Amino acid sequence: MDRRLEASDPSERPDSVLHRLMSGAWVAQSIYVAAKLRIADALASGPAPVDEVAERVGAQPAALFRLMRALASLGVLREVESNRFELTDVGTYLRSDVAGSMHALALTITEFDWDPWKQLLHSVRTGETAFELVHGKEPFDYLRDNDELRSVFSRAMTSYVTENGIAVAESYDFSHARTVVDVGGGHGTLLAAILAQHAHIDGILLDLPEVTEQARHELSSAGLEDRVTCVDGDFFTEVPAGKDVYVLASILHDWDAERARRILATCRRAMPEHARLLVIEAVIFPGNEPAFAKLLDLEMLVCFGGRERSLDEYAELFAATGFRMEKSFPLRAAATAIVAVPI
Repeated sequence: MDRRLEASDPSERPDSVLHRLMSGAWVAQSIYVAAKLRIADALASGPAPVDEVAERVGAQPAALFRLMRALASLGVLREVESNRFELTDVGTYLRSDVAGSMHALALTITEFDWDPWKQLLHSVRTGETAFELVHGKEPFDYLRDNDELRSVFSRAMTSYVTENGIAVAESYDFSHARTVVDVGGGHGTLLAAILAQHAHIDGILLDLPEVTEQARHELSSAGLEDRVTCVDGDFFTEVPAGKDVYVLASILHDWDAERARRILATCRRAMPEHARLLVIEAVIFPGNEPAFAKLLDLEMLVCFGGRERSLDEYAELFAATGFRMEKSFPLRAAATAIVAVPI
């Protein structure tokens, strides 16, 4: 699903455009509440009257009607007759049980991002993250100490990685590879997608011990325990050596240039000359067209201290760490795959 922002209607008055953009916080909160109440799940079997939905989700009927009416005006729901609503194709992705679900992402954008984003002004004035200012901890430490939010955040990232994992598995030529190393591979969603498409490949997943424990369970549930080895480790210091393809999916954007170079240098030390590096990120392209990557770059400024980068900026990182960019190609969810070779 393409997460580019919709361009404005050329016939819309400029002040109307600005007014609509300024109300974006209202839209985000409306979608968050719909996700929190699981309204889409309540409508999964078909259209239903507001009173019935209110009973299912635990809401006051008149207030819920006002929310659902607003969501219908946004294209998330559709009022099919008075006080009776159904999901649109867009709203279907708020269901928690569909492929590519954005339910967890809708929760994350408010429960993880909302308070730090109130301090965007601080980040723009100082160049510093706002997350630590608000929470007193770096984001990954904060997640480590908050089990419920960490689970929601993990599911949100899984939905994003699933789309791109399938696209990479279908688009990249893995015929030369026998072993793929997913560096910082989380719960193994992307690696599982690659292995499902390519029966000749085995995988290695490297991540922190608290992550690989869950990854082993997920990969075993997918029937891949005999094809994947989960390795506890730190990509700043060492990754498994001598393999064929090394994947960095949504890793480099979390870090500033110095630490991104450290990760790449660690991979380069481990890679034989025939190996390939496959980087998956939301790349920033020139021009003024609506682009999810440019807003995601602000998310990295506010919360993580990293950044989204252009292809030229990735080429510079590669050149500084012993790689040459070979090619790039678009994926789903506004992401791009970049292939680099050792030099």
